[in-house]
Amino acid sequence: MLPARSARRALLAAAWLASAMLAGCDSASLQATTLPADWVWPFPADTACLRIVRPFSVENPWDLAHEAVDFGCPAGTPVLAAASGEVASVSQVQVGQEMRGRLALRLDAQTLRLEYLNLSAVLAEEGDHLEAGARLGDSALGLHLAVLDESSGEYVDPLIYLPTLPAD
Repeated sequence: MLPARSARRALLAAAWLASAMLAGCDSASLQATTLPADWVWPFPADTACLRIVRPFSVENPWDLAHEAVDFGCPAGTPVLAAASGEVASVSQVQVGQEMRGRLALRLDAQTLRLEYLNLSAVLAEEGDHLEAGARLGDSALGLHLAVLDESSGEYVDPLIYLPTLPAD
C-alpha cells in the first residue's frame, strides 16, 4: 500500500494527466512532464495560509479560468520558495491603488516556473538561486501561486506538487 502522500500525488497526477489529455495536450509533452520530488509549502507551516480562497480551475462553459491557487495569508506573512530554482524575474504590478510584487522562479532541471503574485516585499533578485523553503518575500494580503509548464505553455494546479495538507 502506498503512503498517503504518495497515493494522493499519484491520484492528482493521474487526474491532471487525464484533464490535460481531454484539453488536447499531446502525449509527447505530457510524457516529458515529471512531478518534482521535494516541494514545501510557500509559507511557514504555523501560519493561517492553508485556507484556499480561490482554487485552480481551467476555463469551461460555466466559469473563467483561474490558473493559480490563492491562499488567504495575513499581510506580512513570509513567502517561501516552494522548490529550488533561479529567480527568472522580479516586477511590480498595480492592484487597485497599490503596487504589489511579482516574482517568477524557474525550477532546477525542470521546465516548470513558479509565479508568485501579491507580494508586499520582494527579498530576492533576478539571478538569485533559492533553495526550497528560502524566504523570497512577504505577502501583501493573500498569496497567488501559479505553476507554468514552459515546455507546453500550460498552467497546472500547484496542489499537484505541494505536500499533503496537514491534519487539523
